Amino acid sequence: MSDENDPTGATEGLVVEHLDGEVHPKERLLGRTAIQFPLVLAIVLFGISRKSPELAEGLLHGELASYGAFAIATGVVAAGFWWLNRRDRRKRRVRDALRAEAPPPMAHSSGPEADATSAHPESPTENAPAAANPSVAFQLALRAVTPRLWVVPGLILLNVAVYGVMVLSGVAPFSPQAGALVAWGADYGPASLGGEPWRLLTSTFLHFGLIHLLMNMVVLGDAGPIVERLYGHVRFLALYLAAGLCGSLASLAVHPQAVGAGASGAVFGVYGALGAFLLREGKAIPTPELLRLSRVAGAFIGYNLLFGLSHAEIDAAAHVGGLLAGAGAGALLARPLNPARLPSPLRPVAVTAGVLGLVAAALMLLPKPADLGATLERFSSDTGRVSDTFNDLLAQMRKGTLGSQAFAAQVQDRVLVPWRKARERLLRPQRWSPEQQQFLDSLLKYSTTQEGAWTSLVTGLRQHDEKALAQARALNAEAEQLLKDLNRQGP
Repeated sequence: MSDENDPTGATEGLVVEHLDGEVHPKERLLGRTAIQFPLVLAIVLFGISRKSPELAEGLLHGELASYGAFAIATGVVAAGFWWLNRRDRRKRRVRDALRAEAPPPMAHSSGPEADATSAHPESPTENAPAAANPSVAFQLALRAVTPRLWVVPGLILLNVAVYGVMVLSGVAPFSPQAGALVAWGADYGPASLGGEPWRLLTSTFLHFGLIHLLMNMVVLGDAGPIVERLYGHVRFLALYLAAGLCGSLASLAVHPQAVGAGASGAVFGVYGALGAFLLREGKAIPTPELLRLSRVAGAFIGYNLLFGLSHAEIDAAAHVGGLLAGAGAGALLARPLNPARLPSPLRPVAVTAGVLGLVAAALMLLPKPADLGATLERFSSDTGRVSDTFNDLLAQMRKGTLGSQAFAAQVQDRVLVPWRKARERLLRPQRWSPEQQQFLDSLLKYSTTQEGAWTSLVTGLRQHDEKALAQARALNAEAEQLLKDLNRQGP
């Protein structure tokens, strides 16, 4: 049975109260401010970090001039949003005025129904906004089904709190090191597949700096509320976590050597769940609202997938994994917008258990990748001992307690032999990422150059060859420069 004040029948079965009221202007203003203010900050901070690193450093160190420039940039961007909102309000007033001037449709019916209608005339203004604007009726109906939002604000607060604690502990606020994020629980193949599967979840609450955090939270704050109202609190939390876990798992499978962090996989899952709901329960949504939500979801998913696939630094695997998981979980958890026909409350538990089982099975099947950190730590330890041995031998020769020929023999046995073994361990085939392989190639070049310097030194001392000694000095200088470049580059 359709609501007589909803000619589209879109809110059939919904418990709706006060459909004769428009959304209060203050409520609309607060809603827009909650979304647009962090968006303004995100735009300004993103521009500063990309175009003016000096200004970003000034903000971090509390320089007054930097704060002034930041305030001016924020004011300019905020003024742009204010102008857009003002133009939107003007268009809305014109549209409402035209709608108010339009004559009501005339009913051409006869018989008992017409007599009943004429016998009980309704005021032309009663429930007019809901009848004239089914989207308003739909929004108010959603608020009746899910009056308050708990999960989305809680998730945003948790993400911001984790970021704040990390920064207070000494992690860089704009561009944290990958090692710092791994220490806090980021997704990293050797660790996640080496007995720490909880990283698949904790990584969804960590971010690569303030810009990364703001971008994800703005998108979550935009799409999350309506999806939480559509699904309910428990179901929304279940699909959000499922999308986050599957996004981390997809990233782990495709990039096992990369450090993964961020809520983007879970956020994509929110849009996937929105798309699944539109496909399953689209008849319960008014056509204008259905078209709007479809455009929003389609634009976000399409743009971000294309952008992610065209930029190697963006983890497109996590986005796709989260999107598919959110769509699948959303299809299973979508509920009819009718409180009298709500499905079993055990379904979110079953979906969560199924996702956990899938993740556990995938973790057992995925091969454990080599740990670059452990490899570099062992190489550094081995070569450090070799360098200490060489320096000790060199000091003894300079003091005169060790002859040149004995020094050459000691370098051959105690320096070159263990150095070659350490270098050969780097040559073992492993499943490295392109960036890691590039760093290892640079490290191998350094170790080969240093080995060549010591080999020329031994040859020159044994054969009294000045040319070989000069070559040893040149190679040693080159090795020192390569080592400086390695330390500056980092793995």
